[in-house]
Amino acid sequence: MQLTPAETEFFYATWTPLLAFVNERKRIVADLQPTVDPEGAAKVRDALWAEPSLLDDFLRDNPAKLSAEGLALASSWRHRHEGSFVLYKQLQRHMVAIEDGRPAVVYGVHALRTPLDAMVPWLPCMVKGVLLPFGDRIVFDGLLTMYRIHYGPGIRSSLAETYRAAKGRIVTSLGPPQAPAAALAPVATPRPKKVAKTTKATEKKPPEEEEALVDPGRCEGCDQVFSKRAIGRHVAACEALHAPGKGKEAPRYRLVVESPEMPEYWLQVEAGAATTLRELDRFLRDIWLECCGHLSAFKIAGESFSSTPDDSGWGFEKERSLAAKVSGLVDVPTWKYEYDFGTTTELRVRPAAASAGTAKGLRLLARNLPPVYPCLKCGAPATEICAECRGNNGGFYCAKCVKKHPCGDDMLLPLVNSPRAGECGYTG
Repeated sequence: MQLTPAETEFFYATWTPLLAFVNERKRIVADLQPTVDPEGAAKVRDALWAEPSLLDDFLRDNPAKLSAEGLALASSWRHRHEGSFVLYKQLQRHMVAIEDGRPAVVYGVHALRTPLDAMVPWLPCMVKGVLLPFGDRIVFDGLLTMYRIHYGPGIRSSLAETYRAAKGRIVTSLGPPQAPAAALAPVATPRPKKVAKTTKATEKKPPEEEEALVDPGRCEGCDQVFSKRAIGRHVAACEALHAPGKGKEAPRYRLVVESPEMPEYWLQVEAGAATTLRELDRFLRDIWLECCGHLSAFKIAGESFSSTPDDSGWGFEKERSLAAKVSGLVDVPTWKYEYDFGTTTELRVRPAAASAGTAKGLRLLARNLPPVYPCLKCGAPATEICAECRGNNGGFYCAKCVKKHPCGDDMLLPLVNSPRAGECGYTG
């Protein structure tokens, strides 16, 4: 799903001199350093493709004394493709990138140094970039612009249909037939491998198991990590979570809690038959939300269950208290939950399964791992989020780059493992 270190080095040994050549011609960025100044490099890149004859001049003059293989690679970039793409699904062999247009074209894209799914906050994610040929494969040029767009069920369904329709027709090379990348970049000769006997562990896995973990999380019982899609099956059967205990068995209800806008945040929770919405409200506040004692409410089957119900008769809808029991509501497939009616954090609760057990009250079964967001300046893992910029471009910064952020310290909050990160005064 990404180039080898030797191939990546070969790519940058060609790409970096090309940018330097264009910058020298056009004088766009002083002291250009593409690896530490991606914004400056993107400006130079845009100038290059706005005037494609610059590539011809670079190939003619060959100021960096590139080899014939390097010149061939640079020449192939005439077949670049610019646009906006939805990074949809990370497969073992490549990232599925759906072009934002009609008709939608689906590309299989390889990463350079960093896996593409680690460069974006979630999947699917909209990016703007330039696709370049690398031999018989496709790569982005490493200068992606990410958009903080959250897709609802309708668009996700449309993307899934586009992906299904494109299977077998995914575009994996650009321009005329290219030589394999191995013919371009020298790579180390691998050591002979021993032929292993076929066992259950080495048999080919189903397609869904070949994919990288998407929105992964950790089981609270055995500490194992699974994808968001697989964790439900695991926690339902995990022996560490369901070891026999003292007392009489009683009904237990598994609830999936997630952020509809940021699906990388999720919880697997189990509630007892006597658990009330008030207890669930307090549980969600403690683990994810509480900052200033804001109001909250559940919306279930057209009814509102509020932390401070209005029984005056003046409200637009009748409100009930949070004394209602979870067990009486699990037949409703989806619940809506809101915390803070100013800077609102919205969650979705889905009753998943019922079982019997001896545990009491509420307990956490599994939780998402902290998502890794890239710093907007340098691409390193972010540690801070700007509350002012959060709704525009993400506002994510590493500890070094945040010192130069213009909004000031009073707008900065720690980037914590919660969908409420960056809202109000939430610090985890």
